[in-house]
Amino acid sequence: MKGEHVAAPVGIGPGGTRSLTLASGENPMILADAIPHLVWMADAEGSIFWFNRRWYEYTGTGPEQMTGWGWQSVHDPAELPRVLEEYRAGLARGTSFEMLFPLRGADGSFRRFLTRVEPFLAGRDGTVRWVGTNTDVTRQVEAERALREETRRLDTLNRVAALLAAELDLEKLVQAITDASVALAGAQFGAFFHNVEREGGEAYTLYTLSGASRDDFAGFPMPRNTPIFGPTFCGERVVRYDDVLADPDYGTMAPYFGLPPGHLPVRSYLAAPVVARCGEVLGGIFLAHGEPGMFSKEAEQLIVGVAAQAAIAIDNARLFQEAKRELAERQRAEEQQRLLLNELNHRVKNTLATVHSIATQTLQTAVHPQAFTDAFVARLLALSHAHDLLNGGGWQGAWLRAVLERALAPHGGTEDGRVRLEGENVWLEPQVALAFGMAFHELVTNAAKYGALSTAQGRVTVSWRREPGEGGTRLRLLWVEEGGPPVRRPARRGFGSRLIERGLSYQLRGEASLTFAPEGLRCEVSMMLPDAP
Repeated sequence: MKGEHVAAPVGIGPGGTRSLTLASGENPMILADAIPHLVWMADAEGSIFWFNRRWYEYTGTGPEQMTGWGWQSVHDPAELPRVLEEYRAGLARGTSFEMLFPLRGADGSFRRFLTRVEPFLAGRDGTVRWVGTNTDVTRQVEAERALREETRRLDTLNRVAALLAAELDLEKLVQAITDASVALAGAQFGAFFHNVEREGGEAYTLYTLSGASRDDFAGFPMPRNTPIFGPTFCGERVVRYDDVLADPDYGTMAPYFGLPPGHLPVRSYLAAPVVARCGEVLGGIFLAHGEPGMFSKEAEQLIVGVAAQAAIAIDNARLFQEAKRELAERQRAEEQQRLLLNELNHRVKNTLATVHSIATQTLQTAVHPQAFTDAFVARLLALSHAHDLLNGGGWQGAWLRAVLERALAPHGGTEDGRVRLEGENVWLEPQVALAFGMAFHELVTNAAKYGALSTAQGRVTVSWRREPGEGGTRLRLLWVEEGGPPVRRPARRGFGSRLIERGLSYQLRGEASLTFAPEGLRCEVSMMLPDAP
């Protein structure tokens, strides 16, 4: 093309082909070398005769390797047939077209590129040429894939929440937990082993499967407390192996010294104990995949959250079954039995409705998938802590100071003097205690990240008092932060602000407000109190 008379594009030729003229002595390739995209030119048959400098820098190749059809060597062999088919079809149509495919870089890794191919007329003789640009869209593709995956996981969580809200049958419950765990972690198959007690007090183990049939495990004995299974059955910790076969604990126990003959292949392994509020190990979630490195840290955190909710749901289901047996033994009236059943259903539905709301609101405010995972798991654990406190009192209620101390415990509590609690003991009803527990979790977390508890000089004072009010006694509570970084009013309300100002006000049938003063955040709550027990 050098030496031809060329200018900028001057029109559209036959079939939509761009017509170009080149000025004598000018070389448009210099301009193509300067842009950040990969650029190339091909003849009418698609044979590429020129690549820009960025192409060679990215692929680590030279002209002698790439010219003609040599560019196929930097394509993924699995996708190359599709790319060739689309490329030749586009050339045959004679109009511009786009393709999406991976290209191997000089470091051996593949990145996704969006390729745009345009026809043009070179010179005065009407010769057809093609120019292509390759734009790196790896980040966009990965972000879309991550968003789809998080959406899939949230849909699974929502389905599980809807099922558990109405299900108190233990067998159906553990099957739902197993199915959800396999879907959330991306496992090939999974099992849930749980302990059951017969009428006479004898304990035995049952299991449910997902992704495999019972025939696949019918000939194998129950897992034992081996070095790999032990931490789960003993309730000690979560276990995650990228490749269980490479772990020194694998294959050390007789009689099989590894997987029994005929067992489904296991390379990636993830297991989480399910521990009741009283400390009893209810069972464990066991997940596996035949390929190594399939379970991420995010998957582990999700399964930990599922295990925490599974413990609550199983506890409630077992409580329901025990209550039915006790009612049968005492031959209580049918009305009393219905009231107890309604109470248990109400408790489970309220719990899982809260989980559903937390998941939805956290997803709306999270800026990326990891932020969603971290915030969602932290709020689930805060909800679980509030349940622990209420269960200690038989779900009759909890003391306000105890709710505060439970929320502050992960951040050092009041021992170092940076947090001061001032007020007499005030008894809270169950739903009010739950609402305060979630609100205090948001306040403490915000103070530890951005507020008074994020610096050594910061202080938090929480004071409350009873006041005579119209129709009864009113509780007034004030949360004051001092000594932390300067406070700025946020541009938009996050989940925590909405939870406190709207959710807390609704739950308490009172008033709750946040003041973002420069010297420190203030939260004021006012509500009517029932008579103390």
